[in-house]
Amino acid sequence: MSKYPNTFSLALVGFDNLPAAARNHPALTTVVQDFGMIGAKAVEALLDQINNPKHCFDRQIVVSVKLMVRESTNTH
Repeated sequence: MSKYPNTFSLALVGFDNLPAAARNHPALTTVVQDFGMIGAKAVEALLDQINNPKHCFDRQIVVSVKLMVRESTNTH
């Protein structure tokens, strides 16, 4: 039985890895996106649509992300 019965653990994850996430206390775990790759894939899809206007865009584009683990999800 817990010494502190009314306490609980909480893990928190943010998105976009903003600079403030690392400065928070505790530092916030975040999902890191590759904005350059997202932009490149969007331009590629746009150019494909411009060059092939009758083609129906029917593919899914997946860009990998990275989990930046910080204190907000560490277990002690």
